[in-house]
Amino acid sequence: MTHPSTASIRNIVLLGHSGAGKTVLAEKLLAASGAIKTPGSIERGTTVCDYRPEEKRLQYSSDVSICHFDHDDARVNLIDTPGSADFAGRALSVLPAAETAMVVINAAAGIELMTRRAMDAAGEMKLARFIVVSHIDSETADLPGLMEQIRDSFGRECIPLNLPADNAARVADCYFNPEDADTDFDSVAGAHTAIVDQVVELDDDLMELYLEEGEDMNPEQLHGAFERALRRGHLVPVCFVSAATGSGINQLLNAMNLLAPSPREGNPPACSLNGEAVTLKADKDADAV
Repeated sequence: MTHPSTASIRNIVLLGHSGAGKTVLAEKLLAASGAIKTPGSIERGTTVCDYRPEEKRLQYSSDVSICHFDHDDARVNLIDTPGSADFAGRALSVLPAAETAMVVINAAAGIELMTRRAMDAAGEMKLARFIVVSHIDSETADLPGLMEQIRDSFGRECIPLNLPADNAARVADCYFNPEDADTDFDSVAGAHTAIVDQVVELDDDLMELYLEEGEDMNPEQLHGAFERALRRGHLVPVCFVSAATGSGINQLLNAMNLLAPSPREGNPPACSLNGEAVTLKADKDADAV
């Protein structure tokens, strides 16, 4: 994609505590999209994002890195951030550059300090928020317990977009093409209904079709209301992945392409001009203000 249109751009920042798996996840996304041939390794110092000498030596991120890849019709600009609280200022300083924050949680470690700081900061900036649960194949992961912890901590608007299945060997889609499949916890049908219920609450016409006429809502019909739900923090989709096995990576790519807002769909950053609030326009052919 030589010259991506504004509508095709997805500016996404990966946030989360140190060890959550952000950099390894970025490698898997780059490889799955074809941007690189094979994922790099933190241990070997071959990752795209941890390219600085001290990061290779220490084997963790100490500053922000930017990479990009194309997936279907989308150009994804992905911002990898350090997870240590010592570098929180660097991590959170990039939020105005993105429309979407994907907060990564290590399934084995659960919710940690930077998980909460990232969710709070992204919410205050009015970014669309996704939660990405990584390391779902960990033997010590309690996925049902973690999902309940997520909802207790961040609200009942946190709803699975997919669910682990076959002992986390794969994930089952709960939204685009809901599968009639057994999952490791909860049900596909229940998650699908919860997402649709949450989205149609913001659109009276869709609510009427859904409740009074019993019409089944497809993702195309729901897209506008889905984007509003993301912008307002009314919905926080939860995605499950394993960078080690690749489970959920393709589903996460599809979520980035089809659900993450473009610069035109996201909430514009708060700015002021001569002491007055102004709204920036995400239009390459128009003035910024």
